[in-house]
Amino acid sequence: STQSTGETADNLGRGAHTAIECVPMAPRDASAAPAFFRKALGESERGDEWSAHAKVLDVPAARGVRHTVPEQFAYFHVQFALGNGLARVIDDRRAFGGAAFARSVIVGLLELDEHEVRTRRTTEAHVATFKKRFAPYDWTAALHDESRLADINRGAVARDAVREGPARPTT
Repeated sequence: STQSTGETADNLGRGAHTAIECVPMAPRDASAAPAFFRKALGESERGDEWSAHAKVLDVPAARGVRHTVPEQFAYFHVQFALGNGLARVIDDRRAFGGAAFARSVIVGLLELDEHEVRTRRTTEAHVATFKKRFAPYDWTAALHDESRLADINRGAVARDAVREGPARPTT
């Protein structure tokens, strides 16, 4: 299983913050994700043909989004596993759709029912299952362990989690 990470930075300078969502996907879906997001980003903000910004920006993993999108600009960024990504400067946040944009692309990619995804309720059992399956990726757990801070700073925690993959569900 690999993952795509979507990040939206909106209302910068007005007390808002960046929202990041990580979505684990089967390798087949993860390999199709760049094409789905490139198409969706290119079609976002319809009627925006006079925008001064490129529709879709390629974000090399080594360079990162901070060196691709100008400072203080609202943007959407998606990164595929720990590799390259795509970004788009958001000119009109209402036309763009905010956090719902990435969710809509992923729903289409995974061929899910959008109504079911929107109305799904999270239970304590869902949360417990998620925590157990997410544990290999949970780099925040290492923040409480002083001896692992050096691993975090080197990126070893995330690299090891991706190499090992998610915990197998128990039956």
